[in-house]
Amino acid sequence: MRAIKGLRAIVAPLVVLAMVGMSGADVMFGASGGFSWPIDERADAFKPGWNAGVHGFLVATPNLLLGGRVAYHRWGLDKAEIIAQNPVIVNRLLGVDIDGATNVVELMPAVRLRSNMQDWIVNLFAQAGVGVYIRATNASVEGYDPE
Repeated sequence: MRAIKGLRAIVAPLVVLAMVGMSGADVMFGASGGFSWPIDERADAFKPGWNAGVHGFLVATPNLLLGGRVAYHRWGLDKAEIIAQNPVIVNRLLGVDIDGATNVVELMPAVRLRSNMQDWIVNLFAQAGVGVYIRATNASVEGYDPE
């Protein structure tokens, strides 16, 4: 519950700023998606997954954009790795069912500097942001102990 209140405290001002900025200003929106995988010390227990996100930027000047990205990542549990990490427990149970996933919400306010050359087919940009990743992991091993 605390996480949801904290999420509201971050997202609400961003939504208000975006709505105020849209009146008479240039706004850019985009979407992205693809493969995603964890790289921390507990990453072996999870398989690569997928992500989907949206980003939006308010054009402050032709070369400066203010905005951010909101994305969702999901990684499934690697059942073979869980069995390898817990052989005594898993081998003792009958009818083993292993299930779980990691879900991550990404909130990333950002500043983008871009080249704005009208005659060029491609314009370059550099982007920097500081945000938060909210991670929730669940895993369960169910089975029948014959003893």
